[in-house]
Amino acid sequence: MKIVSYAVKSSSANWQVSSNIFVATGNYTTPAIIQVTGVNAQGYITSTNLINTGSYTQVPQMSFGYMIDPSEKVQF
Repeated sequence: MKIVSYAVKSSSANWQVSSNIFVATGNYTTPAIIQVTGVNAQGYITSTNLINTGSYTQVPQMSFGYMIDPSEKVQF
C-alpha cells in the first residue's frame, strides 16, 4: 500500500519551505515523505508535495502539528 493522495488539514506555525514531513506511523518499510512547498507569514503550511509515496502494510494516521485524514484523502 502507498499514499496516493492526502490533505493537510491543519498545521502548527513556524514551518519552512523545503521542510520534510515523514509519515512514519503504521507498519511500513519506507515512510512517505511530504515536502512543504509553501507557508504563510506565520509559517503555517499552505502547500505541500508528496515526494515519496512510501510502502505500508497498515494505514498511517498522523496528528501532530498537521493531520492527514485517511478516511477522506489517503487512498491505498
